[in-house]
Amino acid sequence: MSSGWQSAPAIYEIFTWPWLTGLSHRYGRDVTLADVPARVWDEVAAPGIDAVWLMGVWERSPAGLALARTNEQLQRSFREALPDVGHADVVGSPYCVRR
Repeated sequence: MSSGWQSAPAIYEIFTWPWLTGLSHRYGRDVTLADVPARVWDEVAAPGIDAVWLMGVWERSPAGLALARTNEQLQRSFREALPDVGHADVVGSPYCVRR
């Protein structure tokens, strides 16, 4: 007889934009989801991981990006967290979806 208890699945969340940016630096070329090296997927899908959630892979809103780049309160909070933040570092919120 089963106890009814099952362990919860282990889901590995990846914030896609910084992950791909880091992989691009690591490999010295632009890395997209279409050409992530197989060994990287093997690293991500380590034993015990049941699923991978790629967060933020949808098209972001241009209006949300403009807001993130011009709102002084947001800019201040970005600089507090990352003093050397640059224009290219602000890519918009993955939760501000275009469509």
